[in-house]
Amino acid sequence: MIACSGVEVRREGDGRFEVEGELDVSNVEQLGDVLSAELRAGSSVVVDLSGLAFMDSQGLRLLLQLALHAEAAGLDPVVLLNPSPVVRRVLEISLPHGLSGLAVREERT
Repeated sequence: MIACSGVEVRREGDGRFEVEGELDVSNVEQLGDVLSAELRAGSSVVVDLSGLAFMDSQGLRLLLQLALHAEAAGLDPVVLLNPSPVVRRVLEISLPHGLSGLAVREERT
């Protein structure tokens, strides 16, 4: 587990992460470093957002940057699994038509 101020990141396997807490300007850089390193290592990224209670515009910016980087590296899409209702709403408002390189999916086990 990687603990950043206000957010916890658990590695669930190669390229797969679970993020819980609140993603905002105070911790977005640390999460970005973790996820970007995965892309630089040549792995696709899947992020479970079911435990994310809040995401500000900097969190959205991070997801957009990751999607662009993944697409350029041929590792797209960045998959966002099970976004919490709050995060889903941010995505729906900000990206009503989606974004190339970013996929939002529901996966229940």
